[in-house]
Amino acid sequence: MAEGRIGRKKLCLFNHMCLTLLCVNHTHAQGFFDASQHIMPEHALQLANQPTNNGFLANYQFEQVIPIVLGLMFVVLILFVLDHQQTKHVLRKFLTDDQASNNQTDSLAHSSSLFLILGLLILSLSIALYHFVLAPILHNQNQLLKYISEGLITLALVGGYLFGGFRRGRQVELMMNESQLQMKNKLVAQEMLIKGEQRLQSQNASLGLLAAMQLRDWQNPEEIFHEISKISADTLDVERVGIWLYSEDDTQLACVSLYIKSKKQYTNPASLQAHEFPVYLSHIAQQRIMAANDVMHHPATIELTKHYAYENNIGAILDGAIWSNNRVIGVICHEHVGEPREWTLDEQNFAGSVADLARLTIETHKRRVAEQKLQKYTEELEQIVEVRTKSLRESEQRFSSVLRYAAIPISSLNMNGEIVEFNPESEKVTGYTREQVLGKRFIDLFAVKESLKKSLHIGINARKGRDTRDIELLFRCADGRDVEFLCNIVSTQQGGRDDERRMIAVAQDITQQKTLQASLIKAREAAESADRIKSMFVASMSHELRTPLNSIIGFLGVVLQGMSGDLNIKQKDQLGRAYHSAKHLLSLISDVIDISKIEAGFLNVYAEKFDLSPLLKDVEHAIHHILVEKHLDLTISTEGEISLDTDRKRLYQVVLNVLSNAVKYTEKGSVKLHAKVKGCELIINVIDTGIGIDEAGLAKLFKPFERAESRLKIKTLGTGLGLYLTHKILTQLLGGKIEVESQLDVGSMFTITLPTKLPEEIIQSNLINSEGSHLQESSKDKSI
Repeated sequence: MAEGRIGRKKLCLFNHMCLTLLCVNHTHAQGFFDASQHIMPEHALQLANQPTNNGFLANYQFEQVIPIVLGLMFVVLILFVLDHQQTKHVLRKFLTDDQASNNQTDSLAHSSSLFLILGLLILSLSIALYHFVLAPILHNQNQLLKYISEGLITLALVGGYLFGGFRRGRQVELMMNESQLQMKNKLVAQEMLIKGEQRLQSQNASLGLLAAMQLRDWQNPEEIFHEISKISADTLDVERVGIWLYSEDDTQLACVSLYIKSKKQYTNPASLQAHEFPVYLSHIAQQRIMAANDVMHHPATIELTKHYAYENNIGAILDGAIWSNNRVIGVICHEHVGEPREWTLDEQNFAGSVADLARLTIETHKRRVAEQKLQKYTEELEQIVEVRTKSLRESEQRFSSVLRYAAIPISSLNMNGEIVEFNPESEKVTGYTREQVLGKRFIDLFAVKESLKKSLHIGINARKGRDTRDIELLFRCADGRDVEFLCNIVSTQQGGRDDERRMIAVAQDITQQKTLQASLIKAREAAESADRIKSMFVASMSHELRTPLNSIIGFLGVVLQGMSGDLNIKQKDQLGRAYHSAKHLLSLISDVIDISKIEAGFLNVYAEKFDLSPLLKDVEHAIHHILVEKHLDLTISTEGEISLDTDRKRLYQVVLNVLSNAVKYTEKGSVKLHAKVKGCELIINVIDTGIGIDEAGLAKLFKPFERAESRLKIKTLGTGLGLYLTHKILTQLLGGKIEVESQLDVGSMFTITLPTKLPEEIIQSNLINSEGSHLQESSKDKSI
């Protein structure tokens, strides 16, 4: 500013010089006017009579003005150069290299000097106006007008000078103010830069400290979370720093650490429900850092203002998303309490780095937990391996013992079929010693042509990890004998390397067994043949016995009916006994014949369509006299109309045997028969309130000639063939079954189950029978 004032003083000095020159000019002009007034009249008249074209006056004025104008131009040039240099000097003192270059300084100096030149030009124009225009006009005017014109000229001169000086001073002042403002901005920028560097140094130191803490031996991640929240609060100078993590189902945000700077304490507030803050969490998931300078007006934090931000007086929030495996697992929140705050770029970068450290803490904790589990599993695995090794060692010892003392041949082979183990029994059976067979291929030593293909197939299965069970192979022994063995080959260590896998072959000499088996087959065939002959004999003899017995029964009936004459009471009683005995004998012979035919395969079935209800009525009529004698109630019921397509005679025989058996062993009470169709099966339940059957009786219930022990055994006639025959008919002829449930002294329930339609395979088996003796026996049976 001082140099500026010095410059202005110099300029004022030059202005005074200009005024002096003007004054000299004015004085010269004034002398001219005064001299003209002292001219002789005659001279004035002479001058007046000259032409008035102002030529003389003009020439006279040129001669007077040219030196003045040249002087003024020289003064103007000198002043311009001096002012230009002085302005450049002043500007360079106040403008730094960053603010203006040399060309810019010259331009500003030139612009500033132009205002002074403008003032000087006004002065020059004023002088020219005076000499060329006003002076001739005012030559003959009165003195007052002359003074007025001179005053106006002086005022114009002074005004031009003041205008040029004022404009130039104003321009310089504006430039000086601009320079000061730029200097002030530069100082502010330098101060902000220094503060930014200090913040960066503090942030780098904090990040280095937190990174070093990750390398410590810590067990609980909460320790690191506490340190992260505390150091972040001190570094960013915020009141609250919290670390929030998602729950496993992403429905809640739980705070694992919240540090309050003013209280220097940690707390864990209640969890936040994720569904209450969808917009905020959406912003967090879309960007790494969310900087809300004003919580109340930021679109992402409007949801927080309702409760959380309002209750804690939060003005600004700087949040960093914690990412792991391409998903947000949490967020670290830097909460400024009070007024809004503008977060700088370095602070936002620091928040992102802190979020990365939090992620590193979580991943490190997971890795350590996994390592601990892995260590635990490794120890457990080592224990298991140790136990298994011990068990394997014991197994090997047992296997060696088994090989040494086993009474059957056992050998071990590798996947190439080479023998690696040969027990003593194998040596005994084959005639080869252990040393002779070790390392040699089993097939080359033992296989004969008949068993070569089977042996190769066994090797292929063993390579695939398949076992071979109960295969008969013919091997050639050392003495040339061919011995037949029953072999079992097991592949060990399935899926391992071929040089580690083994085949364990266990063989049994079945030569004698084969011989014995052949003799047994022959004996069985002979027995079966004898049994068939016996059955045929029994069936034939039973038929021959039944023919005269039918004649006896017929004649006894004729006599009892009085067709041969009247009988007294005693004769009727005796003949009646003989008649019933003959009937019982006929029933027994019929059962024996049926059983013999079933066992011999000669009893055929004949399918026909019929209703069940009439058959049940026939059964009821057949046992009616027994019901009357024992005063028992019989109830027969069916679920709807039931139609069947099976052998009616055999079904009648089955139902009659079961129902009569129930009536025989029921002393009082009732007998019930219920029939129904379920699916394609007929189910008949016969329930009685009889004496029941114990477990021993149930065990031999369907065996031939076996009767359950009971107090009614002597009173009730029977041979033990009824239920046996019923079981045979149901299972072999009708494709059904019979079951019984009984409780002693309570009663029994027999369940008969058979197809509603005779099975096709039974019908086909009947077609195989030819017309021979079987059909003849069947026709004889029908005639009876």
